[in-house]
Formats: sequence, structure tokens, C-alpha cells
Amino acid sequence: MKATYAYPTAGPTYRPAIVFRHTAPPRQNAALSGRELEVARLIAAGFSNKQMASELGISHNTIARHVANIMRKMSAGNRTEAVLNAIRQQLIPFS
Repeated sequence: MKATYAYPTAGPTYRPAIVFRHTAPPRQNAALSGRELEVARLIAAGFSNKQMASELGISHNTIARHVANIMRKMSAGNRTEAVLNAIRQQLIPFS
């Protein structure tokens, strides 16, 4: 027997811009280190951990630790939310 799962669809009422405006802003007390800011900018640019490690000349494990620290400091559940919170705090530019 094979299990199946139907993913829910967003439907016509889904509006990302409205969701973005109504989410709670992050706390303002999270300061990122210089290296964490570099990593956050690369995440925002769409780099994978492997690409960031190559770009910055550091190990994949170090990148993973920086990403985890960024997520913790930005009170985020994933990389995208962490970068979004950093943009909202104007720690990295939105362009």
C-alpha cells in the first residue's frame, strides 16, 4: 500500500504582500557579527552553504554554524525568515 498526500493550495485569497506586512517584526536586540552579516548577505543572494564556503574560503561546517547563529539571533525558523528579519532590521540591504 502506498501512502499519498495532497498538498494544500494557497487559493485565490493568498496575498504574500499582505502576509509580509502583517507578520510581527523581529526583536531589535540581535546583533550579528561581521562574518554573520556576510553570510546573511550571501543567503539573501541565493547562495547554498557549499557555495558560501567556497566564496568565503571557510569550511561547510563553519557556514552551517554561522547560519544557525543567524537563525537564532533573528528568531527565525528557516534561512528565508532569518534574512527577512535581517532586512527588516536594516542589517542587510534590500535591493
